[in-house]
Amino acid sequence: MSGVDTASASLTAEKIALAHGKGEALLRDVSFAVAPGELIGLVGANGAGKSSLMHVLAGLRAPTEGRVLLHGEPLDDIDRSDRAQKLAYLPQTRAVHWPLKVRDLVALGRLPYRRPFMGMSGTDREAIERAMSMTHTLGLAGRQADTLSGGELARVLLARALAQTPTVLLADEPIAALDPAYQFRILNLLRRAVDQGIAVLAVFHDLPLAARYCDRLILLHDGALHAMGTPQEVLTEATVETVYGIKVEIDDTGNWLSVTPIDVTDEDATA
Repeated sequence: MSGVDTASASLTAEKIALAHGKGEALLRDVSFAVAPGELIGLVGANGAGKSSLMHVLAGLRAPTEGRVLLHGEPLDDIDRSDRAQKLAYLPQTRAVHWPLKVRDLVALGRLPYRRPFMGMSGTDREAIERAMSMTHTLGLAGRQADTLSGGELARVLLARALAQTPTVLLADEPIAALDPAYQFRILNLLRRAVDQGIAVLAVFHDLPLAARYCDRLILLHDGALHAMGTPQEVLTEATVETVYGIKVEIDDTGNWLSVTPIDVTDEDATA
């Protein structure tokens, strides 16, 4: 399926299909597995089905066919509280609609562990402190979340997800609209999470950064799995031209795969 033993996988997609209300196929026969301590990049052109797949994996949409397994157990069979303890989801949007203090926002990650009307336990406080320390957000603890910059908020929301102490983290475009410095900070944080044994699946639009940071890539094209493997296996000049409609130069002589966009393949598109 993916080079990963599905029996030991943290997250498994089995023949996932998803159709629009009018019958239009958004996803077709998508199967893969993500191992503990692995950062997988989900890539593909706009409209390929990346966000739709993330919604299915997070349990926000039911697949038309197939199923999602979390540690070998069907996602639908897992109690919502137990699921929230194991699976964290970072959506594309980074909106905070309430004037919460940053520490209180991060503390929301502990809700799956808390009983109604009960205060935080020592374990809760330790998890919050550890997540904020890991994401370098302790200095923001007293700030109101709605006053943060985009990069600061991205780190705080990642801290909230990590405070759940999940075994699987789904991140939909975690570096979108961030300046380069914050992109590197977020990706370095994801690598640290992976080093602690968390399985991370993240959507990327930036192919050079995906090639640099990810252990493997899943390439979607028109809702189907087009290629899967290491960045070197997936990001070939021919494959990128087919899927993205751009010409690139690939260099594999350095410490990581270098992908340099050159031009679109359709000359009319530049007019």
